[in-house]
Amino acid sequence: MSLLTFQYNLEKDTDNFVRGTESVNSKHPTKLQEEYESLLGRSFSREKVENFLKERTATLQIKFIDKAFEFLKGWEPVEQAFIQKCEGLFGIELDGPIIAFLSQNQRCTYKWRENYFYIYYDSTTPNKTVMHELLHFYTHRKYDSLKIEPTRFNDIKESLTVLLNIEFPNLIGGVEDTGYPQHQAMRQEIIKMRQEGLSVDEIVHILAEI
Repeated sequence: MSLLTFQYNLEKDTDNFVRGTESVNSKHPTKLQEEYESLLGRSFSREKVENFLKERTATLQIKFIDKAFEFLKGWEPVEQAFIQKCEGLFGIELDGPIIAFLSQNQRCTYKWRENYFYIYYDSTTPNKTVMHELLHFYTHRKYDSLKIEPTRFNDIKESLTVLLNIEFPNLIGGVEDTGYPQHQAMRQEIIKMRQEGLSVDEIVHILAEI
């Protein structure tokens, strides 16, 4: 059985949209947010957002069940290889099931304690998105207890996704995890330290200065 299930839930889609407007890593509105604002302005009440998403689903005739099946079918062949590699890097296991909720928004948030994250329903690289989010889960579950200063932890957590390009190039289908502009220097540090043979534990402790 897969660690992941892919689902759609209008309430969750609404939650992702609203939380996405408050992103700390990118202040630029997504295409969906721009579409919403052009119709309804900058009031992101849950009721207005939910109605907008519901009507959009009907207008575009989005078939979320078909998309969920397509994503799962593409994920299952690489899941075990990815998990085994992550368990070796982080020294922990993730408890499942983890739910990947499909979202109409291009910006996707997550709640690792509740074991779910979001994925853009029309993504052309869904496996990369899944791996990116699961790396966040491993990072949180392994290092949250260190009580690293929140902004620093966010920088480390986002920068560690560069590991996808180093450790998982055969699994992400020839695409690259580029990261945010503000994290490029730290990502380069991680690449250098990994090439020097440092473990993920050592890298995190050095970056956190603990």
